[in-house]
Amino acid sequence: MNGLNLVCVPYRRCIDGYGTFYAEKGNVLPVLTEQSYERDNESHVDVINEYAARVPLIDQHAHSVYGHEPSDEEFQEAVFLDDDAWPDAIDRMRSQFGYALLRDCFPLLRESNGSSTGVSSADYLKTRHAFVDAHSETVLDRKFLRLAGVSTWIIDSGFAAESLHGPEELETLVDGTVKRLTRIEVLAESVLSETEHEPERFIEVFRQRLRESASVSVGFKSIAAYRTGFALSWLAIDEQQVTQSVKNLDALGRHRLVDPVIEAFIDREATILGLPVQFHVGVGDADTALAECNPSHLVPLIRWAKEHGSPIVLLHCVPYEREAAFLCSVHANVYMDVSLSNPHMGAQVGELLREVLAWCPFDKLLYASDGIGLAELHYLASVLFRRHIAQIAVEWVHEGVWTERQAIDVIDGIAQANARRVYGL
Repeated sequence: MNGLNLVCVPYRRCIDGYGTFYAEKGNVLPVLTEQSYERDNESHVDVINEYAARVPLIDQHAHSVYGHEPSDEEFQEAVFLDDDAWPDAIDRMRSQFGYALLRDCFPLLRESNGSSTGVSSADYLKTRHAFVDAHSETVLDRKFLRLAGVSTWIIDSGFAAESLHGPEELETLVDGTVKRLTRIEVLAESVLSETEHEPERFIEVFRQRLRESASVSVGFKSIAAYRTGFALSWLAIDEQQVTQSVKNLDALGRHRLVDPVIEAFIDREATILGLPVQFHVGVGDADTALAECNPSHLVPLIRWAKEHGSPIVLLHCVPYEREAAFLCSVHANVYMDVSLSNPHMGAQVGELLREVLAWCPFDKLLYASDGIGLAELHYLASVLFRRHIAQIAVEWVHEGVWTERQAIDVIDGIAQANARRVYGL
């Protein structure tokens, strides 16, 4: 087998130099041993490309898919992050992301092969509708979700829950397991509603609901970046201030929490339970306040979380990917991903990965898609990650920067092993 020595190791899914999976009871697969790393450059390319193409992923931050065939407006919102009407002369498919969607997803929707050159958003939607008419949205979802090669999906179901499949329904579509995140602000808003006439009970009830959520979730997620920004007095608030802030809320404030005192309190409370706490950082929907979500403002909370044994996971991160990577390098409990940018940066995802890997310790970077609504987004994120991390690894092995073993270990860590450790999977 081309000089490869294989040993079986539980719970690692790997491949040999020919891209073949070996399994015993679905869990025990081979890994490459020390002796298998003395090969020529062509063998390095084959092994790294095959491993990157086939390693099962843990998607550590994603959302579900629509529970129905999406309208054209829902398609645009999921793909382009807003539903505003643009001038007819501008085709938003003419972007790195759009071209990646056409290259890697469009062919899977067609019944015959052919060039995607010149295909517009309207052409894509027409072809997608035709596929659904001929088969079904469920068939389309299963096709793309299972081709993504994800073994575990960690889902934030706290956004657009009325439009998306719940975790149970999603699990029937994927080839893997689905784990849940609890969105902190959604939980707090439900408690604010519950204690509307007894605001002095908010702290007590929130803590109880938080503990209950911790028993059924693998982590928490904060969207403080959308609500208040990160420049908060994370540690300099007391319960009396929190209760007073709750009493001061009007109906709108209870429905959509934007109070900085309460936001700091609920995020701080989430970090004392020992579970990972994810923070949206940087790019997102059109209403993201980029200037207010530099992750360096989280340092007091990061240190507090470390004292309580809670990892902090920074999501998306662009345009603060350097700050996020640096925080990962100097704080033992900080991790990051580049979801959303992958897939939205298309052919330039590799440039972002290179920049992040310059500072972020390899054991601190996690794969994630942030796919939402459309199964194609989950699939495209997987394809682009696999393609570009393989290109980087092959180049650095060829240059002698990494050994082949190091390359395989880095890919495996980002793809699955790091998330397995962080989330206790």
